[in-house]
Amino acid sequence: MNELSDIFKIKWNNFYIQGDVQTSFEADIFEIMPKDFLKFAKSDTQITEIKGKISVVANAKRAIDCQTDYILAYLGYDYKNLNLERYPEVQIIIDEFNTESNCEKNIAQKLKIIQALGISPVSLINRTRKVRNKLEHEYSIPKNNEILEAVELADLFINTTSNIVIHEMITDYAIQNEVASNGKSFPDEYIRVSMMLDYEKTYFEVNTVSESRNEKNIITPEDEKYIYFLKASLTHDFSQLAKAFNYKGKKEYIKYNFFWA
Repeated sequence: MNELSDIFKIKWNNFYIQGDVQTSFEADIFEIMPKDFLKFAKSDTQITEIKGKISVVANAKRAIDCQTDYILAYLGYDYKNLNLERYPEVQIIIDEFNTESNCEKNIAQKLKIIQALGISPVSLINRTRKVRNKLEHEYSIPKNNEILEAVELADLFINTTSNIVIHEMITDYAIQNEVASNGKSFPDEYIRVSMMLDYEKTYFEVNTVSESRNEKNIITPEDEKYIYFLKASLTHDFSQLAKAFNYKGKKEYIKYNFFWA
């Protein structure tokens, strides 16, 4: 990434982001998907015995867990082996988020990542934790209102996270120091960022385009810069890119304008 900075000098106090197409894919990457567990939970609400009540909460929890793994896999991470040695920058964004936000810290690592990436609101994460604790630690029979809340929460969690990742994430854009003129789509020099989504292999392709040189860089989830490209795409906060390009100035000096192509 230092090479990109050398080839194209971004004016961090006044640059442009030109959004292009938004790509996504929806595939049943698991044999049992989050909405299947949610359907089971809704069906179990018809069982009035204790085992039915427990089954509702258990399947609501499974729906949330399955959706969390699905989102992480969709974004390129190995949800089965999500350790900090493999993805060291993940802990950095979690720590940054914890410092900046009044958030729930006593939650599972995977939910911390979802929270720090802006995929799920803090309040929803907090309520998710209550569902997990009710089943795993309190060993109490869920009340009727808790059963309904568990189903509603799982439904909300699935729909909210899917909408952000599949429908709202900006996967293709250009970084520019000026707006193109004379009828051109892009200026003479710019950086093209494209997120290549594939369950088997997801990565960012970062192309520096100029009259003198075109260079392609592949940024994989194991790359320390990946998380910043990812968070920029998810949150639409393109000041995150400064970290990917090793900009050392203060965040308040980063200024940009966003527009669609």
